[in-house]
Order: sequence, then structure tokens, then C-alpha cells
Amino acid sequence: MADVHPAGAGTVHDAFADFCALTLDNGAMHQGYFDGHDQPLSCTQATDRLIRTLGEHLKLTDASRLLDIGCGTAHPAILLAQDTGCAVEGVNVGRHQITTANRRVSDAGLSHRIRCHLANATALPFRSSAFSAALATEVLVHIENKPAALAEAFRCLKPTTRLVVSDFVLLCPRPQQTAALGIRFAPPSYPVSLMEMIRLVTQAGFSIRKVIDLTDHTSPTPTAMLAALKNRWDVLKHHIGPQALDEAASGLRLMERTRTWLGYAALIADKPGEPGNPR
Repeated sequence: MADVHPAGAGTVHDAFADFCALTLDNGAMHQGYFDGHDQPLSCTQATDRLIRTLGEHLKLTDASRLLDIGCGTAHPAILLAQDTGCAVEGVNVGRHQITTANRRVSDAGLSHRIRCHLANATALPFRSSAFSAALATEVLVHIENKPAALAEAFRCLKPTTRLVVSDFVLLCPRPQQTAALGIRFAPPSYPVSLMEMIRLVTQAGFSIRKVIDLTDHTSPTPTAMLAALKNRWDVLKHHIGPQALDEAASGLRLMERTRTWLGYAALIADKPGEPGNPR
């Protein structure tokens, strides 16, 4: 298996996971789905809503086996398993995240349906055609070798099944000073344009069924996250220190200004049937 900690990425993601766990009740590490900046949803409620919105496109049932690529601390896996009864195998590059994920799964009483593994998305530890659906939420943006990760997702899916990708996309070249979005422990990112993301997914063998622009729905997330951070300022300061907390707040304020160059989209893509066997 390839190194599951490329360039120390796992350690950085673990630190970011701790920050999210202290800030949000559900420990979500992804954007929220809002109807506008004035919508009275908490960041916790909105992050749940995003996963449920994506999950609707996966058409999961209690017979489904879902591959969660970049599972974080298992927030999407737990939510979708509770909602649909599906089984989930998650992968992530952060050791601490995986430990936390499996503990959260156990606490939710779902160890019989969800397992999270330390693994690299570019070298998945599963046999071919093992899954009936796959989800990649804000993970490709953190992977330099996107073709390898998408090829692995394609390999692990059964024919005529679905991949849902939701991620940041470049609207124009990003300013150089935003490389880490101002947050010391923010994961490194390698965003591409929406057209390039579509090209990469198609090149991997998938057929694009739908592209959804979620920029307006996700853009309130940094503001909502700042509100959650301020509500837990003393707790966060104790756990991560005042300097890191100030940097996090500065980074979130910077993220509020990324709408000029950073969008967010979901790609709904299907793996075709095998030749001579379309179903």
C-alpha cells in the first residue's frame, strides 16, 4: 500500500479534525448547506443537511455498501447509515481521525455496519467491484494525484453504480497568499476548476449525470463556523491555545472572502455497465 501519510498530511488533517470536533457538535469537517446568509440554521444543522442532500443522489438502501473516501471522523457515514441502513467502509489518511471515527461509530451502536480504515485514496485496500455507491466529500481538493484516486474509486465500484463528489472548485486563479487559507493547521489544498474536475471524473471512466452548483448554498459556512467558534472560544483556547485560535478565526474571516475565486459543486457520476451487460 502507498504511504497513507503523504508529506505528513495525516497529521495536519488530524489537527483540523480536533478543531472541528471542538467547534461543532457533530464533528463535521465539511461545508454546510444553507438557503442563504440569513437562514437560521446552525453550522451543525447545515453540515448534516449537506450530507443528506448528497445522500439522496446515492439512492442508498439497507442493501447498499457505501465507500466513504476521506471519511474524516465518520460524520457522513454515521448519518447515512442511520438514515438508510446502509453499510459503510470509510478511509482516511489521519490515524487519530480513524481512531476517533471508529470510537464515534461504536458510541452510535453502528460497529456492525460501519468500519473506518487508515488508507490512502490512491491505493484503496478493497477488492474490485466491492461497493454499490461511493461518496467523496471535500477530499479530492486535498489530493494532488486526483486521477489515481478517481481510478481507485472506479475500480472499487460495481458496474452501474454511482459516485457523488462534492468539492471546492476554482472560479479563477486563487491569490497566492491564500495557499493555506491563513490557518496553520488547515489541510493543504489543490483545487481545480469545475471543468477540470468534470474532465478528471470522465477520464476515470464515469459518466456525468448531473452537475450542481452549490456555491451560494455553502458560502455562508465560514460565517456560521465563526459564530460557533465564538460561542466556544474559552473551550477552544484551552485546547488549542490562543495563537492557534486567533489564526483559525483569521482564516475563517479570509474564507468569507473566497467567493470571488472559490466555488463549490457536486458531481453525480455513474460507472457504466460492463460491455454486453448494461444492467
